[in-house]
Amino acid sequence: MADLLRLMQNRHDVRSYTDEPIEPEIAAKLQEEIDATNEIGGLHIQLVQDDPKGVSGFWAAYGQFKNVENYLAMVGPNTMRLDELCGYFGEHLVLIAQRLGLQTCWVGLGFNRKKGAFEKAEGERAAVAIAIGHGTNMGASKEAKAASEISNLGSDSPEWFRRGIEAVQLAPTVMDEQQIRIDLLEDANPDGRRHVRAIAAEKGHYNYVDYGIARYHFEMAAGMENFVWV
Repeated sequence: MADLLRLMQNRHDVRSYTDEPIEPEIAAKLQEEIDATNEIGGLHIQLVQDDPKGVSGFWAAYGQFKNVENYLAMVGPNTMRLDELCGYFGEHLVLIAQRLGLQTCWVGLGFNRKKGAFEKAEGERAAVAIAIGHGTNMGASKEAKAASEISNLGSDSPEWFRRGIEAVQLAPTVMDEQQIRIDLLEDANPDGRRHVRAIAAEKGHYNYVDYGIARYHFEMAAGMENFVWV
């Protein structure tokens, strides 16, 4: 848990990358995680390397992305939950990449979904991308929303809920728009696990991707042995 929280604290968005390729052994380890994640999540996430046009164009320049040649194409069945699943499982891969010494950044509008550099089967959609590689810098921390803006955390809240909300405050977003609320409810399961409700904004850019990212951070920090989503 402490290692995971350190990864969350130390990971920052990096939009500018060097020409240094991802080392084969690092790419192999990342691919193992991608394969396992696809199996668990029912997704078709792909590591694309040496494609300078995958994150490019006006919106990429507007987002200040530079020299992105490697990225994760977040692809999966085009269902209503695809964005959430891509956020949840994509953030797992983001933290794995951080552990492997790589830098990352979520990419929304600058992602060229029509490129042929990745596979997209019938009935699948490319929801979003994650730039990945060796950054020209380590990024910088950004101001997080106050806990009161995203939750009902109070002085009498259990410690696991506090840990979860602090992890959500560290969660990245696709467009710097964290529109989610997580509340601890009074109800509990017969086994004692408290009920927790998470709500995403109905409107917003990539809000359900951000929702999935935030849920992953909360679960990893709060511990599923302490609560259930309702």
